[in-house]
Amino acid sequence: MNVASPHDPNLDDVLAFNETLLKLVEAGIPIGLGTDNESEPLLNRLSAINAKIAMGVARGSTVRQFLDSDQELPSLYRSSLRTWLYCDHSPDALKALCDDGNSRRNLERVLSFSLLQPLILLVLVYFGFLYLLLGVAPKLVSISQQIGSTGGFGLQCLLQARQYMPLWAVLGPVVIALCLLAWHRHKSKWCMSWLPGQRAIFETIRKANYADAVSNLLEHEYSEEQTLASVGALNNGEKQDAKQAALPPLLRWALGDDVIREDRIEALHFSARGYREIALKRAGKWRSWFPVLVGSLFGGAIVLVFGLSLFGPMIELLTALTRP
Repeated sequence: MNVASPHDPNLDDVLAFNETLLKLVEAGIPIGLGTDNESEPLLNRLSAINAKIAMGVARGSTVRQFLDSDQELPSLYRSSLRTWLYCDHSPDALKALCDDGNSRRNLERVLSFSLLQPLILLVLVYFGFLYLLLGVAPKLVSISQQIGSTGGFGLQCLLQARQYMPLWAVLGPVVIALCLLAWHRHKSKWCMSWLPGQRAIFETIRKANYADAVSNLLEHEYSEEQTLASVGALNNGEKQDAKQAALPPLLRWALGDDVIREDRIEALHFSARGYREIALKRAGKWRSWFPVLVGSLFGGAIVLVFGLSLFGPMIELLTALTRP
């Protein structure tokens, strides 16, 4: 059985770290573990991590050995936990998880705001369409009967919509409400699944967090070998050789032989700042253009459909009136 040395972190340290994360969430600070699916409550995910580490310790592994060997824990969470355990509970260990949570929250706000605009327009069109069916359509039918016309395709569509109005007038708002509820509960998962470029934004932030984790350990007088072994690979499933070709160019330069140890910490901080600026620039494009695109496409489509349903029957009626 493996026995931890007196200076090795133990399970209580891990539980304290996860408890700190929960307290931050209770205080309103977003926390992300660096996974694609962040829709599940943090309490449930941390409880599963606690149980997994506790089982590993019960089988004879130390916390350090478990973190070095297990590849199922999120890489961002594992590197932050290592920094917390090996750097005397440094607050810098929490920064990476906070940055990941903030990035997700900001993009979710952009998407939610973009969807809110066409939703408001949809509500206005909904009530306008009800008035069109209840107030305008009967008058159009009456005028058509007076001139001996049965009405065109547009008027017939309005009459069909009025006939089935008890069904869609109730079912439509219910479906919209259910969609909004599902969006509120699973927007983190849906954002990652379909928004173009969002995965690249989060990957860039993870590179910045990786550079910060390595620099924090080096600042606490860890050797480069100990640091790279403690932080691990940038992504799950990669080898722990930080100088491999799989690393992005900026990190490969900061950790390469061309940079001496005295300058390596500053080079890593420079790399982290560079990656965060890239991520902010990419996210800024979505904040600027996504609301415009959604408002133009969905809002324009809603207005077009309402305009056709309103002016189509009127044009048909005027055509019938001017027919010799």
